[in-house]
Order: sequence, then C-alpha cells, then structure tokens
Amino acid sequence: MSTVAIQKFREREDSQPFFEPLDRLFDRIRQRAFSVYEERGHRTGRDIEDWLAAEREMLWSPPVELIENGTEFRVRVAAPAFEASEIHVMALPDAIVVAAESRHKHEKSSGEVCISELGSRALYRRLDLPSPIDVDKTSATLERGVLHLVAAKAVQPKEQKVHAATAGKAA
Repeated sequence: MSTVAIQKFREREDSQPFFEPLDRLFDRIRQRAFSVYEERGHRTGRDIEDWLAAEREMLWSPPVELIENGTEFRVRVAAPAFEASEIHVMALPDAIVVAAESRHKHEKSSGEVCISELGSRALYRRLDLPSPIDVDKTSATLERGVLHLVAAKAVQPKEQKVHAATAGKAA
C-alpha cells in the first residue's frame, strides 16, 4: 500500500495551480478534436462527437465507488498501472478531484516491437460530494491498482435557538 499525496484547498480560488496541467490537457483534446473535424472533410454538425472522440483517445474517466456514512465519505477509484507518484488528488470542501498521467517508452531490447498498446495515458475524475468535507481530514492510499480515499465530513455549526422572550427584548 502506497500513500498518495493530497493537495488540500479550503477555498476554490486557491486551487488554480492544480488545474494548470489539466488546462494543457484540455488544449490537447481541443486540438485533437479539430484534427478529427479536418479528417472528416471540415463538415459541420458533429462538434460534440468530434470532441468526445478526441477525449476518449486522450483521457480516461475511471469507474469509481462513493460510499457515505454518518461521519465520512469513502471513495475507490480504479487506477490500474499508475504509480502513487503519478496520481494527483485535490480535496476541496465540496469535491474530490483525481488526475494522473502515465508515459510509456519502448525499451531497447533484442528484437522488433510488433505490437504495443502501451502508451501515454491520462486519467481524470471529479466527484462532487453531497455534503462538505474537512479537507484536513482527507487521506489517500493506492493498493493493487485501486485508489482509496477517506474524507471526513465537515462539522456543521449548530443552529442557535432564539427564545421568544430574548427576541422581544432585543427589539
């Protein structure tokens, strides 16, 4: 079992640096979608299909499992063939984002490569949570190709009851 580092953000605005590599990835998807459009002879009307085809080629959205109990969320994300050092997890008060990128190089060996389906691949998954979490009480481990996340629910402030007698005196 390997520990996976988590970037923890209490405010969404602080998370911009985390998204810069993802912005570059989406730029590459945009360029590939345009290439698909060109390959089809510049015919309009299939913009979404072109984007989705490019996205499927370059980005993998893995299956997940999200379990909620009274005090925490438990998340499992399929991440086969990724090392813990390649996985980036971001905890926001209302979401968990998992991103990873893996690169494969052909090693010199005796013989020719006849077929290789190994290559660079990227994983991206965002989970919007049903209730806020305490980002400081979030952990992640990678075990046998599955990323395990545990996020404690944020403690909600208790509502203060205003007694009728007190409310009348304040006015």
